[in-house]
Amino acid sequence: MSDPKLIAFLCAHFRSSAHNLQSIGAGMFSQAYRFDADEKTFVLRIGVTREAFEKDRFASEQLGQVIKIPHVLAIGEYDEVSFFCISEWLSGQILTDFDKAGTEALLPSLFENLLAMSRVPVSSQTGFGILNGVGQCRKRYVSWSDFLGAIDDFAETFTPRGDEIYRPWDELFTTTFLDKAIVQDAHQRLVSLLPFLPNEQHYVHGDFGYENALAEGNQLTAILDWAELRCGDWLYDLAYMAYHDTLGVDYIGAFRQWAADKGLSVPNLHERVRASYLHIFLGNIFLEANRNQRDWYDEDIERYKARIQ
Repeated sequence: MSDPKLIAFLCAHFRSSAHNLQSIGAGMFSQAYRFDADEKTFVLRIGVTREAFEKDRFASEQLGQVIKIPHVLAIGEYDEVSFFCISEWLSGQILTDFDKAGTEALLPSLFENLLAMSRVPVSSQTGFGILNGVGQCRKRYVSWSDFLGAIDDFAETFTPRGDEIYRPWDELFTTTFLDKAIVQDAHQRLVSLLPFLPNEQHYVHGDFGYENALAEGNQLTAILDWAELRCGDWLYDLAYMAYHDTLGVDYIGAFRQWAADKGLSVPNLHERVRASYLHIFLGNIFLEANRNQRDWYDEDIERYKARIQ
């Protein structure tokens, strides 16, 4: 592609001329491009939320020794309303390109990455909840169960896109398609599971797999886009993959067998996954109502009826 503004911008950040600029897609928080410079390949992302890029850098610094995360070279202002992030290029296909058999072959690598993340120490001062760009909780909770149960805080703890402002539940009930009865039912089910949750701190990606991970063969080659980084139960990322599955992959059953084969004790697996499902569901429909995403909302309601009720 030829974009004079982007090329000029990149050349200003590299001694040699940047070239071979290619669009590689758009995520929730940014537009991404691949380019070559100094005989290496890099990724440029342009977005309206600087904090999302800062979380990528924090995740790389904290977790990059045990899992593959692109190293961030630079973050800054792109123009009056946008920010940029330049990072190294890591090869691989996004997980949504894999069929059921290919995804199942990847599961041991997925599980190994989650386990490796779970073993990285987290400062006791971090608390629980969604993290900001320097690894501190946007709102600090004293336990994982406190964070999961605090759905009234979504408007202030969820990561906005740019200057996005989230409306509270009560306003959404009266002005959107959001079903209050379903929210109340899901929250009651979630509250009943809170006593089963652990209170150990682990880094949690929060949006794990699918378009945020790359793989080649049966191995992950990169974990991307850490905008939803949080501190809590590491099984949340496992539940996230299982919740959004459309291929019929039995993530939980496969994980249970994998953990048993490794002699890994995972107390209250069922309750922890189910609580994560409910929190993911409530978070999804809260955002979908705020963003008027009726099609996505309807899909989540179907998941709720099929997998959670």
